[in-house]
Amino acid sequence: MNAIITVMVGIVFLTGCHPEQHPGDQIVSPSRRLTDRAEQTEPIVSLGEPRPDVLPTFELEVPFEILNGGVLIMGLEEPWHTIEPRQPFEELYLQVGGESFLIDDMSKLRRRVAIRSPDEALAFCRLKTSPRTYYLWGDSYETQEVEVLTKEQVTAGLCWGDKAFCEFLRSLESDHLGVITAEERLGWYGIGATKVSAIDQGFEIKRTLIVEDFTTEPGEVHLAEVVEVIGPEAHYTREETQVIDTTAPLPSSWHFPWFE
Repeated sequence: MNAIITVMVGIVFLTGCHPEQHPGDQIVSPSRRLTDRAEQTEPIVSLGEPRPDVLPTFELEVPFEILNGGVLIMGLEEPWHTIEPRQPFEELYLQVGGESFLIDDMSKLRRRVAIRSPDEALAFCRLKTSPRTYYLWGDSYETQEVEVLTKEQVTAGLCWGDKAFCEFLRSLESDHLGVITAEERLGWYGIGATKVSAIDQGFEIKRTLIVEDFTTEPGEVHLAEVVEVIGPEAHYTREETQVIDTTAPLPSSWHFPWFE
């Protein structure tokens, strides 16, 4: 694995009117229909062969239901069991029926997860962009992205149950892994609040991500406003990505950790 992280990281949920929201998140009434979705007709994506020798290291506490009694875990396969620190060698697995399956694409969770509320939809989308899991996906060698948050938005619920990493994020003195230590910088860069809209048979989410493109040398960091749609059976699509044109240079601390 070329790109890994040095610190144990956890996902960030938000507080406010809803326990899993940012204080600035907005839930709005249905705005449009969920058109042209293939959730009911697309074939379920195969999980592949079960991994027989996975050592669980951390079970994610998720607000949405994983069907058939499944759980999402971080785990290690040989020969990484005995290496410290372990976190850089972890992968994300779905454990169900006594077997462990590697999850390296969001589509593998479609029709295996139930999404019933705006909070659950937002949490599911954050699997791809949380500090705990952003580097685990199949396209992470080319681009990595995390959602922009403030230190004030970091609570115990933000870290998938990882309280130690929650405290680490709260103690940051400079911006890191999407956590902005000075809230006024949100205005400087034109970063708006995350919005979740209920639409027919699903939810639409608008939020701002920090993105690093590793296909350039050195990696290019930019802000992007994205629109995502998720259906009740976890059919996920990225509808739109709009790069935010910032006049002020982005801090060097916004670059993602990189290991040779």
